[in-house]
Amino acid sequence: MAASRVPAAMQLASAMSQLLAKELRRKCRNVQVVDDVINWVWKQVIKPQAQKHANLTDRVLEMMYEETKVWKKVKKHNVALDACVSAVKLECNALSVFTEKREAVALALRILCQDEMKEVFLRPLLVHMDILDDYDRVNDGGYRKIDIVGADSDLGQRYRRGIIEYSGASNMDVFLRHLEATVNDLQDADVDKAFGAGVGRFVDLVREARASAPVVDAGESVLSREPFQDFLSIVYPCY
Repeated sequence: MAASRVPAAMQLASAMSQLLAKELRRKCRNVQVVDDVINWVWKQVIKPQAQKHANLTDRVLEMMYEETKVWKKVKKHNVALDACVSAVKLECNALSVFTEKREAVALALRILCQDEMKEVFLRPLLVHMDILDDYDRVNDGGYRKIDIVGADSDLGQRYRRGIIEYSGASNMDVFLRHLEATVNDLQDADVDKAFGAGVGRFVDLVREARASAPVVDAGESVLSREPFQDFLSIVYPCY
């Protein structure tokens, strides 16, 4: 009997959270103000303080009087504090996994930037991404990035990351679209060369990294997608 009450309690808390969000929107004449306030407090106050509380950062975090009051309320509310700290820890772990996968993608790109693959694959990819000029021109150091990007060096890896992260460090969707378009446009005579060099495996690595990429939308309202389950019902009373 007790076990059956747990899912029911969770469903009730989730329903209450959804109702609270709707009620906030219904009662407030200016919904944008509500969104702005809740977003600001979570993203600029509670979340960074929770990260510091969990020893995930050593930054000195200054708060205004009102912000200090909110965080003190969260710390006094054990359920709210535990939920916030758990959320930032999970996000940190997910970001760490994604960073490793993204680094592996950059390493795997090296073989596709060498010898004939530079012309068969790399140059067309840079054209699709509209960044060929940046990699093909002679820079202040007297060399071209396109000649270094295939090197087994820190600089080569940095340039490869620059390609992968060009649309954003966590935005693998755009890079994958350019990659798939490049593969689809390969000349018949180059298909076997490209796949023999590992293009197929590289595409799989990118898809794997994309699947673990964190959802990042700085402009999205926490009323639309809560930072964690039952966020509003747990944290909003602290506001």
